[in-house]
Amino acid sequence: ADIPLSDAEDIDPHRHARQILTTAAQPVRLATFSQAECGRAKVIADEDPRLATALRDSHYGPTEVLAGAPQLVERFEHAADPYAKAVMTAAIDYRRLGHNAPLTAELLQSAAAGYLTGQQMATAPLDWFSGAIDYATRLLHGATSSLIPVPGTSMGTIIGYTVADYLLQHGQATRRDIPPPTSIWDAAVSCITDLSVRMALAREAERRNLYHRAVALAEPAADTGIPKAMLLSARSLEGLGQTQEAEQWYRRAADTGNPHAMFLLAGRLRRAGQAREAEQWYRQAANAGNPHAMRALADPDVFLHSDIG
Repeated sequence: ADIPLSDAEDIDPHRHARQILTTAAQPVRLATFSQAECGRAKVIADEDPRLATALRDSHYGPTEVLAGAPQLVERFEHAADPYAKAVMTAAIDYRRLGHNAPLTAELLQSAAAGYLTGQQMATAPLDWFSGAIDYATRLLHGATSSLIPVPGTSMGTIIGYTVADYLLQHGQATRRDIPPPTSIWDAAVSCITDLSVRMALAREAERRNLYHRAVALAEPAADTGIPKAMLLSARSLEGLGQTQEAEQWYRRAADTGNPHAMFLLAGRLRRAGQAREAEQWYRQAANAGNPHAMRALADPDVFLHSDIG
């Protein structure tokens, strides 16, 4: 028999709410900010970091970012899949180290090992990486995803991934004082071919006194004759105590006509007691417009002073 309405409400006091929730929902389209709304949002963004990040997002509009931002953080921080968490964390670390090009699958797969335990590595399923990418690229509320695929030049191709701006901001804040694992550097040496990206990471490695990695990252750019790469290699080799190898790179950089390299080489030669050759390089640097070399030559006691560079 049918249950009277009053009795039904006693049995299920949330009957009306349940009916609403179980009714087929209609999709809701997220409205895009108008120009006027963006203007008003920028005015108050200084007091709302979340809104400021949403306005800066280069992939999605403010509405989409604001709709998916809490889920991005939740999905990252509480990822049940350790392999997905490892891949996403590696992507965040590369971004905060200055890798601004698309992050290739090969790079992320190689770097992920440093974020996993020995047991997790040993028991990884064959499809661990594809599962991790599926997790990281899944759209949240149809708005955004943790990792965003970067399309290739033809249909259906992906050349790499980038990190959602909001998640990157979160990761930069929470991982500021956490050093990246060695797998980040080793994977970069093995997988990255873009010389500008390698140089950005080499500078970060040098800053952290990881001189072996800095040399390995800068070497391809140095071999092509880029003075900044040569000088970075030279400084890193000095950090390793390999002074003869360092001087070779200083000389190669100076031979390119780079004024700063000439000046640095002159300072090294001066400190080594090779005053005549040092003066020659100071003059070449000064003639090329290096102000430090000009001041050094103008100082009659220059060879008694410490190097400015």
